[in-house]
Amino acid sequence: MKRCVLFILLNIWLFYDFASLSILEPPINPNGTVWALLVAGSYGWDNYRHQADICHAYQILSSSGIPDDNIIVMMYDDIAFHKKNPTPGIIVNYPGGKDVYKGVPKDYTGKVCIGGEVKSKNFFAVLTGRKSEVNNIGSGKVIESGPDDVVFVNFVGHGGLGVLGLPQDDIFVDDLVKSIDSMKAESKYSKLIIYVESSLTGSIFSALFLGTKNGRCITEARSPGVLHSLTTVRIFPDSSKLPSKTTVLEFMAHMSSANSKTESGHSAAL
Repeated sequence: MKRCVLFILLNIWLFYDFASLSILEPPINPNGTVWALLVAGSYGWDNYRHQADICHAYQILSSSGIPDDNIIVMMYDDIAFHKKNPTPGIIVNYPGGKDVYKGVPKDYTGKVCIGGEVKSKNFFAVLTGRKSEVNNIGSGKVIESGPDDVVFVNFVGHGGLGVLGLPQDDIFVDDLVKSIDSMKAESKYSKLIIYVESSLTGSIFSALFLGTKNGRCITEARSPGVLHSLTTVRIFPDSSKLPSKTTVLEFMAHMSSANSKTESGHSAAL
């Protein structure tokens, strides 16, 4: 069965630019619109970088004209006002960077109920537009896309073989494939882009691409590759007491998204 889906992962070595991805271009059909689901799959101060990257993604999409009604953010939201944050209420995604937290919608967080709202059940409900399943949960926003629309999913967090981690449970690739198939059958997109930064992403996309002819995958973690923090840089280099670290790969990811061209000078259109 063909799944007419475009899967994208960050390729740090080629310096592809997040801001110039074709999700920010008008949909193929002028009647279409862009929807985005942004997910930080972790919690805790040591995972600062994941929420920082998702907040940065929001700022890029918002500044490109995508309205908040079409951007859904799932993150634990325990970093901005964490007791170890030297700048309370501010999140940056590179040393000395601008605040990327301001204005970010808190659609589904980890603070409201036991286990929080950032869980797989809610993720799949939001992705597939099952609004009744998130009644009285968070903002209740879901992706209400149609056949002419572009749907963009950005997950940043930890991963394993065939799985992406969330604070309380996991997103399994089999369930993701089923959800994507149902979206295709129900004509809920013209283009679907999934952009993942985690370890072992190659294992996720190997399953998604099985039998798929219409797809493209650019990954920083091949199957069964692991994205380890072998070398790190501090988000706050002037504070030796802060445990916050981010991998050099993630630091380079920011640097690639800060530019509007690839290293070779060409736009990274998809």
